[in-house]
Amino acid sequence: MSGRYMLLLLIVIVMYGCKVTHLTEKRVTRDIDPMIRGSAIFNGGFTGFYLADIENGEVLYQHLADKYFTPASNTKILTLYTAFTIMGKSIPLFWFATKGDSIYLKGAGGPSLFHPEFEEETAAVAWLQSALPGKKVLMYRQHFLDKRFGPGWSWADYRYYYQSERSDLPLFGNAIRLTLMPEDSIPVISPEYFADVISFSVDTLRSSALYAEREEHSNTFHVGYRPGTTDTIKRAVPFRMDTSTFSNLFHWKTGVNIKYVDSIPADLEWDVVYSSSPDSIYRKFMQESDNFLAEQILLASSSTLFDTLSASKIIQYMKDSIWLDLPHPLYWVDGSGLSRYNLFTPMTVGYILKKLYDDFGGASVFHYFPAGGISGTIKNHYAGDTDPFVYAKTGTLANQHCLSGYILTDQGRTFVFSFMHNNFPGSSLPYRREMDKVLRYIKSRY
Repeated sequence: MSGRYMLLLLIVIVMYGCKVTHLTEKRVTRDIDPMIRGSAIFNGGFTGFYLADIENGEVLYQHLADKYFTPASNTKILTLYTAFTIMGKSIPLFWFATKGDSIYLKGAGGPSLFHPEFEEETAAVAWLQSALPGKKVLMYRQHFLDKRFGPGWSWADYRYYYQSERSDLPLFGNAIRLTLMPEDSIPVISPEYFADVISFSVDTLRSSALYAEREEHSNTFHVGYRPGTTDTIKRAVPFRMDTSTFSNLFHWKTGVNIKYVDSIPADLEWDVVYSSSPDSIYRKFMQESDNFLAEQILLASSSTLFDTLSASKIIQYMKDSIWLDLPHPLYWVDGSGLSRYNLFTPMTVGYILKKLYDDFGGASVFHYFPAGGISGTIKNHYAGDTDPFVYAKTGTLANQHCLSGYILTDQGRTFVFSFMHNNFPGSSLPYRREMDKVLRYIKSRY
């Protein structure tokens, strides 16, 4: 065969290969549209879907992707991007300044001081216990501009861990933790400081072997339990983080008394103590959808940039200065997604996911997302044959369920997607199963 014919054959092969592998919105819409529009499950509520190629940003499919949905915990994707942009791997716990025999303290929002799940904060604890004794410790809190709950949160949910209070300097994660092990005759309390304000009662009537409730405006807890459980059971209940509680807890842990001040000298030179576990914090709030950590991370981002703790201020900054070309405006009010005031479009969530991928290390961002069949809130869903093919953040409120993240296909592509479902009756489980069919089809087809 002559060289000329060899060249022509090579061109044909390359063109054929391109034809086979090249995706267009028209082709993908033809394939996927019946699965989305024709689904009896998805038609039971309000469903939007967005799919794009991560490499070139080409939109491959969209259904109601320009409509607004309540995102629930998909909001945490925006919080993660904000934290990476403003703080990176330096989450501030508190600021301090020395003047004469006084040390001034200001909380910086970081959530991990004395937190039982971040025991690596030994450097911060050691500093507090060595630097403060013998000093007059003056605490300034006027820079915390938010309320304990975010806009649109349910005030009746004060007793549940998923709605722990926001504060300038959290201690112990702003919650008590109860553990009942099979050999225990009474639950173990952490921090032990609260042991004297908890009333225990043996309760054999409830289905749960351990439950806990708190009075709304005080740190009075009522715990019921059933001894002889065969499993280790854990519960977490928020405490009221008022000034008295903070002072008492701080003294109990450090032996140092705090005096609150309403003003501080203008000539102070501030230093900052950072968390030593930023990666763990980011992974936990994303993979386990920890609302408290997400809220505090947003506040810590604000304190890093503005010297004040204000969720609305840092949100406005991101909208005005960072995300200048969003497909649609954001209606964004908190860090966790607890509020139903949040409204995003699937297209905008997809845009931010691509930005996250492009700006912060490509596939390394998967490290922070739940992995299908492996970890976090999708540990029992979307499992791959051997390795995960879905890395995505869930978002669930009553009658709302969202899933947004990344798909890895059998042909080596990476897609960004956002599935958003609102206003459906009943459980989200049928929606998870229906999404599983769509995502597996995309994985195997493209």
